[in-house]
Amino acid sequence: MLKGILSGTLIVLSLTGCKLKMPDFASYATAILALLRPQTYLSLGGEVSGLQGKGLVLQNNGGDNLSISEDEKFSFPSKILKNKTYVVTVSSQPSEPWQTCSVTNGNGTATGNVTNVLVDCVSNSYKVSVTVSGLSSGMVSLQNNGGDNLGISSNGTFYFSQAIETGKPFLVTIFAQPSALVCRIANPSGTIGGGDVNVVVNCGATYSLGGRVTGLTGSNFQLQLSGEVTQETAIAPGSANYAFGGVPSGSYTVSIINQPINPYQTCVIANSSGTITTDLGNVDISCTTNFYSVKVNVTGLNAGTMFLQNNGGDNLSISSNGISSFATPVLSGSSYNVTIYSQAAEHNCSVSSPIGTMSGSDVTLTVNCTANTYTVGGSINNLLTSGLQLQLTGGVNDTISISSGSSSYTFSVPVGSGLPYIVSILSQPTGQNCAVSNGTGLITNSIITNVVVNCSPLVTSTTPAEGATSVALNQTISIQFNTAMLSATLTVQATDGACSGSIQLSATPA
Repeated sequence: MLKGILSGTLIVLSLTGCKLKMPDFASYATAILALLRPQTYLSLGGEVSGLQGKGLVLQNNGGDNLSISEDEKFSFPSKILKNKTYVVTVSSQPSEPWQTCSVTNGNGTATGNVTNVLVDCVSNSYKVSVTVSGLSSGMVSLQNNGGDNLGISSNGTFYFSQAIETGKPFLVTIFAQPSALVCRIANPSGTIGGGDVNVVVNCGATYSLGGRVTGLTGSNFQLQLSGEVTQETAIAPGSANYAFGGVPSGSYTVSIINQPINPYQTCVIANSSGTITTDLGNVDISCTTNFYSVKVNVTGLNAGTMFLQNNGGDNLSISSNGISSFATPVLSGSSYNVTIYSQAAEHNCSVSSPIGTMSGSDVTLTVNCTANTYTVGGSINNLLTSGLQLQLTGGVNDTISISSGSSSYTFSVPVGSGLPYIVSILSQPTGQNCAVSNGTGLITNSIITNVVVNCSPLVTSTTPAEGATSVALNQTISIQFNTAMLSATLTVQATDGACSGSIQLSATPA
């Protein structure tokens, strides 16, 4: 065995009788030099377009996963060595909506930064199939989303011809039923996901469902059948029976869409819900005509009692304003005629639109009353100055100015019969005091003329003169008024002391 050290000196051995394999020093040198040279790393990326779903994952050379959630420029997290190969693939396709993404310029040798890898995503489309059972005869015609007709005449699974893009809705409907059978769709609608969709169609025998109709005289009466199928029907006035046809076995409910009108009626359904397994004829309907009230709204009635009649009877007495009702209601479709049988005292009342036909609700008529009116006035005593104003309140509001020297007055606004009146002093005349007597009352059936206004007399002269002083004892004092004084209004105080009243005299002892 030979051991030695190579240190830049070539050693030549000459051996006989054996073979010696020398090392490949050139290959070793090349490898060592390659390791010692600097390495160049490059980026790898591109752009994603058309992405709508979620969950897209890209890979390079089977690894270095990159998740992408929207259209964007991308770059793998790990760099690649210059002159090394790369292969970009889709590791996970997006879903919700489901899409297929394909890679362009996805493989090659990196001689510089790679930026031209294109990932284009398109939404997938899937088909809708139907599985039919129970179709023993005839043909059922189906539609998807209002078109793409599909006629089926046997049991089995069949496909609509048009595929639907993921995320889009589908709605399978029956365009035409087979004769003597009814087909129903168990799951007719939904949204296309990540694969084909199957809709189940069950077909079977059908039955008749209906009953008797009594008392129907109105029009526009409509019924609805719901349950395994939905149907509507209108029933004419005077009909004795009705029926829904082509009803499959299962639960049912019959309801009223529109109650009859002209006349307005209320109909009720017997045995309106249940289960049908054979022909049914006991879902009966009975109708009765509705009654409604006739009412009057009275305005302007101040007093008294008026009497109304409807259709010549059903007397109604009214003694106040407001809404009142006749006791007897009127059948829908029948007529009403409201008249005034007796007017209230001192009033003239009339009915607006008194005649008509009862429809589908209570009727309220307007009765307007106007009371007879009378004037209010009276006499005035001893009015010597101007400025007197009188006011009338109660049933009305009026003001009148009275001239000096007037002996009578009348308010211009009359008061309705049954209303109160109040006469008062609004403004006193200059230098006088006036008072009202008989100033309140109730208007009955005549004018008022007895409201008296009395005004105080004026002093025209005094002896000695007003304000005089040092009047002699026992001198006569004289006061002259403009009108004679009523003795009943005068009093004499016989004893010394302070005087009271509207005239006062004072004396100073001598």
